[in-house]
Amino acid sequence: PNQVLAGSNITPLMNAAVLNQRMAQLLLQYGADQSMVDANGRRAIDFAHAHKKNEIIPLLKKQKIA
Repeated sequence: PNQVLAGSNITPLMNAAVLNQRMAQLLLQYGADQSMVDANGRRAIDFAHAHKKNEIIPLLKKQKIA
């Protein structure tokens, strides 16, 4: 779940943080590393905040970042 998408520095969790709460839950359940950052230093929770995904932010806050 930590593979960077081809041609970008975006992880599946960053993508799910914007698009799909259930997918974000599954990725976290299967070990997605939310400490990974894109080329601009943004984490999945930063994407959720930027897109006002208020239902996903608490999910990301509950997880411990390494």
